[in-house]
Amino acid sequence: MIWPNAVRIPNHAPTIGQNLRSESRRARAKVETNEPATMGQENNASTPSASLETALEAWRAQIEKDLKGADFNKRLVTRTPEGIALQPLYTRANLPASVDAAEKPGQAPFRRGWKVRPICRRLQKISRPDAAAYNKALLDGLMNGQDAVSLPRPDAAGADWAPRTLEELATALDNVDLTAVPVSLPAGADPLGAAALLLAYAKAQGIASESLSGNVASDPIGEAVRTGETPADDEALLDNLAGWTRWCASHAPGLQSVAVDATVWHESGAHAGQELGFALATLAEYLREFENRDLVELTVLQHTLVTFGIGPQFFMELAKFRTWRVLVSKLLVGLGADPAAATGMKVHACTSEWSKTQLDTHVNMLRGTTESLSAVLGGVDGLEIATFDQPLGEHSALGERVARNLHAVVGEEFGFTNPQDAGGGSWYIESLTDELARTAWDIFREIEKLGGMRAALREGWPQSQVQSVVVGRDKNYAVRRNGLVGTNIFPNLHDKLPEPPVADPISTDGLTGVGPRNWPDCLSGAISAIRDGVPVANAAPRADEPVSMVSLNPTTPYRAAAVYESLRRRAEAITQRRGRTPTALLLKMGPVKQHKPRADFSAGFISVGGFESLAKDAFATASEAAMAAIAGDVDVAVICSTDDTYPELVPEISRAIKAAKPNLQIVLAGLPREEALVQSFRDAGVDEFIHIRANLPDILDRLLTAVEA
Repeated sequence: MIWPNAVRIPNHAPTIGQNLRSESRRARAKVETNEPATMGQENNASTPSASLETALEAWRAQIEKDLKGADFNKRLVTRTPEGIALQPLYTRANLPASVDAAEKPGQAPFRRGWKVRPICRRLQKISRPDAAAYNKALLDGLMNGQDAVSLPRPDAAGADWAPRTLEELATALDNVDLTAVPVSLPAGADPLGAAALLLAYAKAQGIASESLSGNVASDPIGEAVRTGETPADDEALLDNLAGWTRWCASHAPGLQSVAVDATVWHESGAHAGQELGFALATLAEYLREFENRDLVELTVLQHTLVTFGIGPQFFMELAKFRTWRVLVSKLLVGLGADPAAATGMKVHACTSEWSKTQLDTHVNMLRGTTESLSAVLGGVDGLEIATFDQPLGEHSALGERVARNLHAVVGEEFGFTNPQDAGGGSWYIESLTDELARTAWDIFREIEKLGGMRAALREGWPQSQVQSVVVGRDKNYAVRRNGLVGTNIFPNLHDKLPEPPVADPISTDGLTGVGPRNWPDCLSGAISAIRDGVPVANAAPRADEPVSMVSLNPTTPYRAAAVYESLRRRAEAITQRRGRTPTALLLKMGPVKQHKPRADFSAGFISVGGFESLAKDAFATASEAAMAAIAGDVDVAVICSTDDTYPELVPEISRAIKAAKPNLQIVLAGLPREEALVQSFRDAGVDEFIHIRANLPDILDRLLTAVEA
């Protein structure tokens, strides 16, 4: 796989080789912009045979004929948020030439996996109000399919339990053998507190640190993105992370110490290329900094955990995990390092939060299924499946059981992983992997030009790129080009929304005491303090003065359904206040074939905002329709017919309704092409026009505002 104009890192940008190595090592890493790749062929795709070319030409000619003059690219080519054009047909001609059919798992560039038959750990977060309840749920999970322990972050704020003392952790892990199952304990920006807590517990249980597996991983860069601030001088954070990694290499080889958390970008609305590019830039930054602290790539990568979110675009997500392995391989080649060093890295995946809904929550089971399957087929080392009712802030036994069972279904029962890299060799998936890698690599290069990930974050470039994607996502959902079943399409008006869950505040307290440390001595001291009963928050030594912080452009957690759920809450509030649901009368005009398409469309459109549709038999005349709207106890009247009949019907209906009920909202199903006609309808009293290009939340917001008034 080759990227245009850059094989590794362009020599005109700040390179990963800068300040890393001796002159001889740096010379090996320096690459001219147009130097041929070290893996794969220079040409981008296989050359199609003459017979294939002939067949493709005949196919294209037939398609052009069937389209009857319609634009091929507009009708049949789909443009993704990543900027990739998905074609209606993929053939051997689309297969990148760098794809080797004989490539095996464990061979660079690792499209087919880091190793043969990787184990996919079944991770599951457990939220409970106290340590005893957590332990009960954990034991139940471990007895019913879960095979890893996922603990809350020690400094987490909120109503749910988090391990803040050794006694609490001992209660939570009672009867759990940490030599048999890996444990995950998030560490935030500074690993000292979490690391000391786990090691103090292990020591109290007589467990050698060498027997521990899992992760106590810290990601200062990801935490800066999450909290929106970073220390003005973050060298101490990097010193601490390097010290913890060095300690793990010697005393706890089974623990990952370095985290690259791409979920912070995923949950902010980033597309797959941005997730990959930002994660690669973060990894490059850590490799650069740790090289300065005398840690080599092999050691760092063996103790690195990368976590991605999983979105709803099945094939794009499958390709994302394959692409990550290729990108890391290319990065290491650019550093003059052995790509095989990457095989020690762990890649975890979490089902997306931004794609889930509080309405019709059982649909979240289907969303979680497709997301989980794409990750498993992509070859992840660990998978966390959220419960279907998590958006409601609930922790039901049913939700947890379904999530655990889904692990078994996608990971074992259906045999999806029997062929390793099941998507490998697919012309579509291989082409998508190649294009996604090019997109991510270009993003990575831009960050390197800005001086690396930390510098880019302070400038706000990654944040602004994600925000532009969010704007596009919102537009696609607003016109229902993208659908959320049960929310912006096919809503169930009988669903009752709970109060919005209160987000847990983000703690940054751990940064106030960060200072230069002698890591082994500080770790030993913190372990002793925790064993003496000191809470985690007070066990780490404090700096003499608070750390000076720098604000970053914020990233906001994004959930596509939030705006539609807000509309439904407003409709429910109206119902409770006046004792009647907001209603819309469909004024169906003429025979069935004349009004039905737009009547059905209108009913689906307005129901998204919580409006109940009333649809009587079709009306024969405009006056009959107007009288029905006037006599009815309704908030909106929707005129449903054809463009040909509207010039005669709309003015008469609208004027009659407005004369009797000025506040009743009139909606026209459809949008005339002539602007003058549109204006004449507005002058007659039409308030809104609904059609396939209409902005659904904007129109529903205005209709609800009128009802509220």
